[in-house]
Amino acid sequence: MFSEVDRVEMRLFVKAALLGWHKPEIPVPAQNKLRIVRNNLNTVEQAPEIALRLATKMAINDCLKVLAGQNEQSAEILTLRYIEGYSRAETSKQLDLQSVNRCKHLCQQAVSQLVEVALSAEQHQRQRQQRKLAAKLPTELARDLIGVGDLCHLIGEQLVADTDVHSIALVGIGGIGKTAICIQSVLNVIQADRFEALVWLRMEGGGMVTADGSIAPLTMERLVAQILHDLGVSQPAQTTMHNQREQLHDYLQTAPTLIIVDNLESAEITNQLITYLSDFLNPSKLLLTTRSKPALNTKLTSIPIPQLGQQAAFALIRQQAHSANCTELATAADRCLQPIVDLVGGNPLAIKLVVRLAADLSLSVVLDDLKQAEIGDIDQLYRRIYQRTWGCISPEARALLAIMPLAASTGITAENMQMCSGLEYGILSDTIRELVAHSLLEVHGTTFERFYAIHSLTKTFLLIDVLDWAQADGGI
Repeated sequence: MFSEVDRVEMRLFVKAALLGWHKPEIPVPAQNKLRIVRNNLNTVEQAPEIALRLATKMAINDCLKVLAGQNEQSAEILTLRYIEGYSRAETSKQLDLQSVNRCKHLCQQAVSQLVEVALSAEQHQRQRQQRKLAAKLPTELARDLIGVGDLCHLIGEQLVADTDVHSIALVGIGGIGKTAICIQSVLNVIQADRFEALVWLRMEGGGMVTADGSIAPLTMERLVAQILHDLGVSQPAQTTMHNQREQLHDYLQTAPTLIIVDNLESAEITNQLITYLSDFLNPSKLLLTTRSKPALNTKLTSIPIPQLGQQAAFALIRQQAHSANCTELATAADRCLQPIVDLVGGNPLAIKLVVRLAADLSLSVVLDDLKQAEIGDIDQLYRRIYQRTWGCISPEARALLAIMPLAASTGITAENMQMCSGLEYGILSDTIRELVAHSLLEVHGTTFERFYAIHSLTKTFLLIDVLDWAQADGGI
């Protein structure tokens, strides 16, 4: 995990921390970068410079305790020589080392051992921090991404860059993969150990998804309260908005935090949110996904999310065809896949839906139907695809899908789905698999606890069109 540069930096840090134990004028390099030091800062209430030195000493003491369990003599030599401040001669005499030169040699050896202990502790603390931040993200939505590696790298560079730009907006149409790209970019950045905390907020239909999964109208007061809640900042029952703003400002200025707001639709709300939160940022940062390009702002970078390139689109078609057991499509030549890309472009969700339709109908029938519909824009394309998919699923799947807009965006359990739909458990399981196979149901959670949700586009088209579809089919 650590490069040779990291190893050299850790050695310089350990040596300077030991030499400067009783000499505060000796600078200790890399203090601010190391997780073993930064984690201790939360427990020290002193002026910043003093707190940093105390946190460094705490980190060294912790490493010495570990070293004592591995090599008691090495830990004792370093403790006497640097912590207690003994001279080499006094240390030699205390430990009966027979000569000052032997003490010097053993001391150098002990420093090298302490560096290895510190590296191991740093790796452990960074991995722990990474797991803590990653747990805030719906990481299952970023599985098996294709063709966006360079874009995720670019976004990551913007997030860790030390510039005057503290807000980043990922802009793209619905179904283009903004959320997945956002999540993957953040997972990459987490490895760099740049942020102390992470907040994930999701918008839905112009409102904000709250802690209990419900959707509430977005106000700046509610936004601040939700961020504080997610950060674990305690708030007195009678706290004022002014006090909450001060709490949030102090937290974000002290602990570099990444605030992510996903699924914005309105340009007005997007601009309002960027303007409001800009005063709180630096060193903290804001990352948005939005369908509307924000107004020009010197402290904002807008990154357009393009369609997949041709080869990436082909790769996604083959991946989805393989998952759907469409062997012929999965192994087809590029020229056979070209008509799909010509029709739906490099829109990931549209590709997934069309490929899943081709598992039920022939590909030529699906493509001919979409061509004959005289589709004028991407929304009409999706509407037509959803309509055809609706016609291919079972009555039980339609009934289950129709209740999904009522579920929280974070998902709903199979037990709750059974309660709402009235389907027997065996039929429910088959129906869930059917909807997942048609890319109409997203699977969240872990092996031990599954949650099911629908894409925001699926929800939009269900709410707009499901009654018309149901009436055309004689009821749901």
